[in-house]
Amino acid sequence: MRVFYHYVRQYFVTEVKGGYLLAIALLLTTCIILQYNFKLTNILVEHHRQELSYYPRAILLYMLPFGGTLLLYSAFYKKWDVWQNTSFVFLIFFTLGVYALRCGVTFHTEFINAHAEVASKSYWLKVSNQLVHGGILFLFPFIWWIFRERKQTQLYGWKYRDVLLRPYFIMLLCLVPLIIFASFQQDFLRAYPRFANTFKDSTGYVWAYGALFELSYGFDLAMNEFFFRGFIVLAFAKYLGRGVILPMVAFYVFIHFGKPLGEIISSFFGGLVLGIIAYESKSILGGIIMHVGIAWMMELAAGIGRLVH
Repeated sequence: MRVFYHYVRQYFVTEVKGGYLLAIALLLTTCIILQYNFKLTNILVEHHRQELSYYPRAILLYMLPFGGTLLLYSAFYKKWDVWQNTSFVFLIFFTLGVYALRCGVTFHTEFINAHAEVASKSYWLKVSNQLVHGGILFLFPFIWWIFRERKQTQLYGWKYRDVLLRPYFIMLLCLVPLIIFASFQQDFLRAYPRFANTFKDSTGYVWAYGALFELSYGFDLAMNEFFFRGFIVLAFAKYLGRGVILPMVAFYVFIHFGKPLGEIISSFFGGLVLGIIAYESKSILGGIIMHVGIAWMMELAAGIGRLVH
């Protein structure tokens, strides 16, 4: 834990300027207000999901937090020369394009809507979404790494040696009381467990369906961790160093729009800490443990909570 504290402290002491942090806070606060009052994402993107304009709209939407904070970084740190690097600019559009594809792809949903039974359709839609979305977030950064950086660096964040994992399990244990408390709240039980909210089939193999659902759920979360804390942080690090962390966090906050406000706010702090640790340790394993561990504990606690109620 002391090492993580040192990472975070060093980041704020050596990297962050107060004005820059305030500017990002104002940008995100303004966007959150627009989202909750005018449904920003619906107007710009969701209402156009069936149109060809969806993908450029999604890229422009995510350019707002990611490109906006990159420009703020250049302004506050006087680092405009990076924008003259065509590889840097292309990487920005590649990154946003991958996430737009992740959100817009629908081939699997069309297949399931046509072939799945009504009782289990929502289950198979969710499982396929998790597998396809997670697969996209891994495949395209992997292709980028193969063609651009395989000879210079290890695959983004997949570092196993000399990685401290014990502190992450300690943090998970510390969260157990909070998750247990949440499992007795009705709003929590309405949302979790996610498996129970999608599975309506009456077959005798519920445990097998549950295992597949939770594995696909964990896979999707792990690939989100790989994309944000692995690919974005470590691929952009050679251009910006630690300067990429807050733009990544701003982008990460945006993908939580539509979720409860508390979850959006916590995504900022959680994404920031995990981003700092990923940058310094060059490993995303701890982030995956935290991300997937919390999700699975919430699923388990909610399942038990429903049985008790």
